[in-house]
Amino acid sequence: MYQRIKPHLPQFLFYLVSGGSAAAIELTSYKVMLLLGIHYLVGAVLSSFLGLLSAFLFHKYFVFRKKEQVMNHAIRYIILQAWNIVAQTVIVFLIVDVAGSFAFVQAIFQPDALVGSLLSIEVFAKIASIGTTVSWNFLLYKYLVYV
Repeated sequence: MYQRIKPHLPQFLFYLVSGGSAAAIELTSYKVMLLLGIHYLVGAVLSSFLGLLSAFLFHKYFVFRKKEQVMNHAIRYIILQAWNIVAQTVIVFLIVDVAGSFAFVQAIFQPDALVGSLLSIEVFAKIASIGTTVSWNFLLYKYLVYV
């Protein structure tokens, strides 16, 4: 099995680095929006668009090195990302509003608790939602979007 995966490892590592950069843009913009008082779900969607635009450019031109078929790739990418935005928003909502209603989760994210002093439940939820979509995106990009 390793022999089948080995040729894709350098590209996958580059995908993780470029995706990490796009995630940093997304998380930073999300945190800024929260600080500006923007509702967490609105901020989640807006920051997703910023992260997705950067990820598209990084992945298309640097990871998969596909300089042609811009419109074709953009349309496929937009369709996949529409699904990802829905999935991420649902995950953020489930963590913040559903799981966040449980007393033990509230206790974890209290400002004086260890986790709560490092990040809010909204930021934790956004990180979890990004991690979920990253898990399926590499294969979808490689075999469906940038072909």
